[in-house]
Amino acid sequence: MKAPIGSPMDVYVPHPRGVGVFLASGDVARMAASPMKLGREAELLVAARARWVAIWVESPDGAPRRASLATVQRVADGLRGFGLGVSVWSFPRPGEAARAGQHLGRIATAIGAELAILDVEDPDGARGPLDWEADHARMLVDATIEELRERTMLAVTSYPGRVGHGLPWGELAAGIGMPQVYGTADRPQSAAAAVRSWRDVHGAVIPITSLRSPGAQHANVDAAQLRARMSAIALEDVTAIALWSWALLRVSLEHRAAVAAWSDARAW
Repeated sequence: MKAPIGSPMDVYVPHPRGVGVFLASGDVARMAASPMKLGREAELLVAARARWVAIWVESPDGAPRRASLATVQRVADGLRGFGLGVSVWSFPRPGEAARAGQHLGRIATAIGAELAILDVEDPDGARGPLDWEADHARMLVDATIEELRERTMLAVTSYPGRVGHGLPWGELAAGIGMPQVYGTADRPQSAAAAVRSWRDVHGAVIPITSLRSPGAQHANVDAAQLRARMSAIALEDVTAIALWSWALLRVSLEHRAAVAAWSDARAW
């Protein structure tokens, strides 16, 4: 897959195929706790027909919180032992953009990740001006790319429409775009428009949907709605999608079975 013309990642590199699942910080901590726990989690992922995972590296809450290379390497090695592909993702603070990009890039290179994913959103979700500025975005992208090698492609994920929210969209250059088409996937036409808007800029897309119900803190959509969301974002030229998150999927046999059946039906 070739990055858009002029992209700082203007090289051919492989990227994930099929269904992927994002691992949150708690997932990473649980898997890293022991080889036995990691093996059980990997078996569940494989049974759900997941083909790749995105391992958490950093979040803006707290100090902020960061995973060490040793922790990410342990999880990556264990999951690869079950045939799963591995990417890494980071949700950085704007004020620590350069350091966060460097941290993600170094880990991605060290473990040979397929994707280094930058999650660029408002870190506190508070009303008022967005914290991200163009300089922050440039520093984040440049610092990440500086640490990457050709085996790893840069990806950016954010709000579904790729417009508004006060984000410096033009500075977020990446070979892969990953729109967060969560509840938007309940409206297939809107979901398709969002995916296409990202594809027009990035060239390749891996849309993401969620198990969460709109506005719900602790409720998941039912299995049929999850399958419908997956179908809404898996457009004709989309070869991979992702789910948020493993913490939600692992606790429901019904949802894991739904993902497996959906993947089997598409021969993914």
